[in-house]
Amino acid sequence: MGIIREDLSTPWGKCVDCGCGTRSHELEPAEYEIFTTEAIVGHSDIYASVEWEDVEDVEKYERVMDAVVMCHKCWMAKQGKFVAFIKKRFESWRDEPALHVADIKHAVNTQIYYDYDDEQTIAALKILAKKLKEAALDG
Repeated sequence: MGIIREDLSTPWGKCVDCGCGTRSHELEPAEYEIFTTEAIVGHSDIYASVEWEDVEDVEKYERVMDAVVMCHKCWMAKQGKFVAFIKKRFESWRDEPALHVADIKHAVNTQIYYDYDDEQTIAALKILAKKLKEAALDG
């Protein structure tokens, strides 16, 4: 597994849905690996009688896995479908959370992965997660 660099912006990539170039929504960060190489930090000038070089080992990063990105247009369309799906299923999931454990977990994981920003849907998923915990404690 590579290193995730928090100090860099998301690299440009192709949207996982439509393929257009974007960096709008990072679904999975790029991964890097560190390697060591030598860098010349000093050398003699053209007037020196003896040529010399100072070399230092430096760490550099190489991207080994591109970021998974989605353009805003596709992200908005997916969020709209997700919001409608949660609204449609919320009542039945809330009333009987034990019967819909896998569906509720999948919905929460989808919310986390895509980082949707619809406040009502986030609140609904929090309610469902709480109901699921309560059902697990009761059973």
